[in-house]
Amino acid sequence: MRGRFQSMPIARSSVLWAHVLTSLVANVISLVVVTLVALLMGFRSSAGVPAWLSVAGILILFTLALTWIAVIPGLSAKTMEGASAFSYPLIFLPFLSSAFVPTDTLPGPLRVFAEHQPVTSIVNAIRDLFTQQRVIESALMQISVAERQSRRAGRHPLKRRRGLR
Repeated sequence: MRGRFQSMPIARSSVLWAHVLTSLVANVISLVVVTLVALLMGFRSSAGVPAWLSVAGILILFTLALTWIAVIPGLSAKTMEGASAFSYPLIFLPFLSSAFVPTDTLPGPLRVFAEHQPVTSIVNAIRDLFTQQRVIESALMQISVAERQSRRAGRHPLKRRRGLR
């Protein structure tokens, strides 16, 4: 199958983009299922449609950024297990954020880490949107940083690793 892609007049990066977009679609489907289950279980928010769309946009951008960041070890790893091992630290980021407990209750060094990682800003922004609070600027800054990293990760591994356009 790889030979077929090499003989077709398509950009090599399009195969990588297809994998990233497929992953994004799978995550959006998971998000919809989780949201529907939460609504069936009784989750209610007085937030309006713009807030819900903002939450969806934040989650989609963050997922896209993490997916592109995960592409880097995927392109540079020698084995599938090596590439998969990269995601293990990312799994723990929500547990080391304000998603489950307020950061004020965490011990010193853990609090500092939790307050300055992107998951905390994103969780706080989503919480503020659902409770109709003013979204703090740091969350929007984190989203722009994640988007920039996503764009940068999407370009550089291809050019550096495989010489693709």
